[in-house]
Amino acid sequence: MSLEKVKAAVVVPAYQAAATLDECLESLVNQRLPDWLGLEIVLVDDGSTDDTARIACRYHERGVRVVQTTRHGAAAARNTGVKNSSPDCRFIFFTDADCVTAPDWAGCLATALLNAPAGVAGIKGAYGNRQSSNVARFSQLEFEERYRRFKERHLQPDFADTYSAAYRRELLLEQPFDETLPGAIVEDAELGWRLRQAGYTFLFEPEAVVYHHHLEEFTRYFRRKFRIAHWRVAIYRRYPGQLPADSHTSQSAKGQMVLLAAILACLPVWALSRLTGRGKTGGNWLGLGALAGTAALQVSFWPFIRQAHRSGNARLALTSWFMLNLRLAAYSLGAGLGLLELAGRKILKK
Repeated sequence: MSLEKVKAAVVVPAYQAAATLDECLESLVNQRLPDWLGLEIVLVDDGSTDDTARIACRYHERGVRVVQTTRHGAAAARNTGVKNSSPDCRFIFFTDADCVTAPDWAGCLATALLNAPAGVAGIKGAYGNRQSSNVARFSQLEFEERYRRFKERHLQPDFADTYSAAYRRELLLEQPFDETLPGAIVEDAELGWRLRQAGYTFLFEPEAVVYHHHLEEFTRYFRRKFRIAHWRVAIYRRYPGQLPADSHTSQSAKGQMVLLAAILACLPVWALSRLTGRGKTGGNWLGLGALAGTAALQVSFWPFIRQAHRSGNARLALTSWFMLNLRLAAYSLGAGLGLLELAGRKILKK
């Protein structure tokens, strides 16, 4: 039984991507495509000042279309790529310039979307990783924990991360990425939640793998998680129903943030009672509560740490314990800043 001929375009936004772009484009031009699938590649250089454009242009004769723009961010670059794809493209795939696609990546996405019901907006693929550093391996375990939740609890993702995603082209022309959001942080979640609100769903395809260069520095990891939490507050305000349903952030991680907030709220009252001698009994109870909460917080990390030990060694488990505390701090500070900004805007409106 022969399938109908389908054409798709893969859109790759690139900014200062010279260090990783060669690997990315090599993996795309060497895709093993099924006979029924045609693929074009659209590289959008988002105002890079390094060798991104020069490297991309080397692939022109191998079928890569290069579109150069001034710097407007990843959301705008993706929208530009969609508009510059051929009108006869039925599907749009996304990956990033720091990703290397598996040989059958495009075929997996196309098959999944072709077989999906009409109400499915997009397909979410998966990250793989080949790095040896424990920080990068921890990041990969974070994603794998999420993938296990999808499988074990029969959950659907609520959006398709643009490192490995497939959409129908006409849907993206009607519902483009929000270009007012900061690039490469929450614009894919906002699009997904907007489409979910319109009645669409998403499917997870674990075989559509891209290998990613995860961050290896503690400070850069902290900044990224801080920014994600900060901007997530803004889109939670748009789509409040996603706060409990967000498949990207586990319920345990949300509970850890609430517990940390409670601990931090107890500490000033406890310290004040110790300094002034007033309400000493109540202050002592608050102090004990904060101590018990801190212990409970560390115990809540145990399932992840145990999985890290099984996946690696004692050193990876120790790194994971530190990174989980670092992630909690980044998420809490980022969300706290986002909430303060929302409160400030409400006060100014009055």
